[in-house]
Amino acid sequence: MKQFVYCYNNTFLAAPVAYILQQNSIVDTEFCCNTEGPDPYDLIGEDPSVTIVAPFVHEFIRAIEPKHDPEGLPKLNALLSTQTFDIGVLGTSYGVWNIEEKWEQKNINLISCQLADSAFEAKLFFNVYMDRGFMGWDDILEQFRRHCRDHHYNDKEYKKTIYKNNIDFAEELYNKNELLYKWQLETLFHSSYKEIFTLDRENEIREYLSKIVVGNNKLNTFRRTQEYYHIPDILTMDLEKLCDYLGWKVEKDMYDEFEYFKRYVEYNIEE
Repeated sequence: MKQFVYCYNNTFLAAPVAYILQQNSIVDTEFCCNTEGPDPYDLIGEDPSVTIVAPFVHEFIRAIEPKHDPEGLPKLNALLSTQTFDIGVLGTSYGVWNIEEKWEQKNINLISCQLADSAFEAKLFFNVYMDRGFMGWDDILEQFRRHCRDHHYNDKEYKKTIYKNNIDFAEELYNKNELLYKWQLETLFHSSYKEIFTLDRENEIREYLSKIVVGNNKLNTFRRTQEYYHIPDILTMDLEKLCDYLGWKVEKDMYDEFEYFKRYVEYNIEE
């Protein structure tokens, strides 16, 4: 491995930034996928029966997410040592960085990115991710399964508790056609509420999410602990300057994808 570039953002925007970088011909990894559907930068996909996330990405997230884990950084270094690429780029659409130790390796470049307007970023994240509709009861069950697998690493006690306390209510809402959107489960999985939201609480979760994004964009664990190149507004980022930092030459395909991303944002920010 000659160089590994990792992009980080607390919502999902590291994925498109990494995908823009991946368009450079020097990069020989395809960890960042351009999928069909409302979010082409998603690493999960619309179809719950299809897993499009590379095993390396799953293992990477499992290394960075646990809090107060002294083995987090050693796990990350061990994982990278298994890779055979020359120039690799990764930016995930989910997974929170909780490693407190500084990641110091001469062949690793870290990038932090966000939108300048945090409220705008929160709205975009809600529209393209949180507001997705479920395809049926099996989809909802799959959301529970993937949450336990991807974020709690199949912790049997956690899985038992979350199913016991919530699955009956989820089924009750579903049978009344009142469990329709991903944000209703995200309030259980990834918020301080720890409960399934009913449809009449959408504004409440939108306000909550906006506050979280504002706080994370001011400071998060990644930015507090690591040395990185910071992009304060992805929509106006200087690709030539970014490539200079990486020791690359900027290429036309990167600009083309950047322009696509800006159109994607414009389209998806609408209600």
